[in-house]
Amino acid sequence: MAIALGIGMFWLTRGDDGGPDLAEFSVEVAADENFAITQTMHDHRIVYRLTDPDGNVETDRFIVRAPFDSRLETSLGEPPGGDTVSVQIGTIDRLAIGGVDTPATVARVPGLAPSSIRLAPILEAAVAADLVEVREQRMVAGRRCQVHRSGTTLASGPLRPITPDEFADSCIDADGLLLEETLFFEGEPVFRRTAVEVELDPPTEDADFPTGDPTAPVDQGGGSTLPAEPDSAPIGPFHVLPADAVPTGFSLLERFSVIPPQPDRFSDPTKREGIIAGVADVYVDGRGDFFVVYQGGTLGRIVAFAPTPDVGTVVVGELGDGELLLSALGTEVRVPLPGGRFVHLIGPLDPDVLVGIGAALEEIEGEGLVLVEE
Repeated sequence: MAIALGIGMFWLTRGDDGGPDLAEFSVEVAADENFAITQTMHDHRIVYRLTDPDGNVETDRFIVRAPFDSRLETSLGEPPGGDTVSVQIGTIDRLAIGGVDTPATVARVPGLAPSSIRLAPILEAAVAADLVEVREQRMVAGRRCQVHRSGTTLASGPLRPITPDEFADSCIDADGLLLEETLFFEGEPVFRRTAVEVELDPPTEDADFPTGDPTAPVDQGGGSTLPAEPDSAPIGPFHVLPADAVPTGFSLLERFSVIPPQPDRFSDPTKREGIIAGVADVYVDGRGDFFVVYQGGTLGRIVAFAPTPDVGTVVVGELGDGELLLSALGTEVRVPLPGGRFVHLIGPLDPDVLVGIGAALEEIEGEGLVLVEE
């Protein structure tokens, strides 16, 4: 059975049980020693074919307006798919997910467009830390890509160690786009997603990324992310990035007041002391790159984030010791401070650059955060 979709031709063979043979969706090719992955700053649209060992097939239609906006629609059946059954829409400060007609929207800490990845900035560090293995090259959707093995899918969060029981192979092309990923449990493939159409710089507009306001109030898990005056700061110690320490090409896009979704801490009286509130400064460079300085604290001045096991540690200037969480979703440098406070540096940048930004922060005394009037 042959499937011709978009660019490229793909042959699907059948296993002994009549279901798809997961080993035949893409083609391994001789390695090009000059192949290199760059930073993903392109807007892009990708149609994926999803399969499982039982032969079930779904279609993902994924569009990204770099660096913050994305739309992921899942439908049943072979590409181009039938009726859409679920949707995920992300913007700089909102995430809507669920059924097509009734997605639930929550606020979020500003970050990379949901479900998109950027491996290039962390690849060298991840390989050195044995969190990523570079493997074969393949041709998928008519594009050469390099397979990288990690402890789970790259969009699942910070990288974790590769084990024989669970790992994922992700094929990334020269533009940094994810063309294929296969998740393995106990050595067997349990999920596979393969690109069948790829388009760079497709036309997009705001109407492609509707989220609306959070569908639940703050104390019921909706969270809150609201623009704040950039020259205002919460009362008490606050860290700012001096103008001469901002990396070349970057400028402040927005300062946000952030209360992340945390329904359990609001609903459970025994957890209320752990309620987190903070401020996120978002810097962009006009080419689709960004970083975030996110700081805050807890209501009861207790530790905001439990230490993460088995991660690297770094010294972040006068802030002190921090954790380095390598992630294709945007690496995080997490620095805990006394009294339940914290400073996080987040972004798809070289980890050393993030550490340097943190080390350049200066402490001031805030006199009160002022929200932007709508």
